[in-house]
Amino acid sequence: MRCYLILTICLLCVGSIAAQAVDSLPAPPSQEKVKLSADPRKSLRYAQDYANQGEYHKAKRVLKHTLGIRDDFSVTWRALARVHFELDEFDEAIVAYERSFELNGKLSRAAYFECAESYFKTND
Repeated sequence: MRCYLILTICLLCVGSIAAQAVDSLPAPPSQEKVKLSADPRKSLRYAQDYANQGEYHKAKRVLKHTLGIRDDFSVTWRALARVHFELDEFDEAIVAYERSFELNGKLSRAAYFECAESYFKTND
């Protein structure tokens, strides 16, 4: 009987410690709060700020929101491509680069190099 009591107390302590450890974990990227705007240009600026701070998951969420407002904004597609590249999501980066080129083929020479680099990373 005494052994069961000690075992129960130990399990309660371990459960309590585990619950505290889970509570102290950072929120997953999909649940982090981000600044959003109904104005696509302002929203793009927010995303660029996040990307410049290295917060690529946040930048990606804001860029997808921006594309929901206006999906023919080539600069947004290029920014999304760069974020995908930084997150090692090379296939997604290629799709975004190609879409930006469809919208504006003269957007940036650097974007073509970055797209080629994405193809290289996927061995295509």
